[in-house]
Amino acid sequence: MQKSEPLGLFDQAVEVPSHICLFYYDDAELRERLAFLEPGLEAPDEAVVLFGPEPRLRQILGYLADASERDIDRDLADGKIVLVEGAPTADEILSNIGAALDALVARHVRLIRFLGFIGWQDPDWPPTDDLLAFEANVNRAVANYPVITVCTYRLTDLPGPTLIFGGIQTHPLTIIGETLCENPHYLAGPAAAVGGRPHGLHADAASLENVRLLRESGDEPGR
Repeated sequence: MQKSEPLGLFDQAVEVPSHICLFYYDDAELRERLAFLEPGLEAPDEAVVLFGPEPRLRQILGYLADASERDIDRDLADGKIVLVEGAPTADEILSNIGAALDALVARHVRLIRFLGFIGWQDPDWPPTDDLLAFEANVNRAVANYPVITVCTYRLTDLPGPTLIFGGIQTHPLTIIGETLCENPHYLAGPAAAVGGRPHGLHADAASLENVRLLRESGDEPGR
């Protein structure tokens, strides 16, 4: 299915399917990056999927409404914009996303623009380790869909291990500032997951946590 489509940002194009990590500082920056969705709203053969906690999705819909003269409620009613919320397990989340993508493909949508906001620390979502494993499985899950997937990671909200193991290790492409680049730290296929979880997740996360605790106590690692 490999083909190139405009990303909608920075005059760049990406292969389809693609799985991209968007690191952003605040919502002012995020609102600029919503230009990624504009081609999906304008083109008759494209559609938009928004994934995340319901309050966040409503906020993003408000941003889209403010940035254009579109009738967002009509877009929702027509299926031009599809909302997918979280679930208690990673398997349910993947199933719900798959169902949304299947429905769009059945409608002969040529390209799907997917923007995700994972509910880290949300009590109605899976625990962090399960969400990290979910991110590691996204590339395989979307491999047969005509979709550009952008997962958002707010730098000021998330702890280091989540940014590294969720954002960096599981995404082939990254966006930082106005730069889109291939990610040399991406772990693909069997290297990315062992036993359904990102490879080395628990050991690496524990090491990072030990470093953090040592620094907070005033000691240095290795002393």
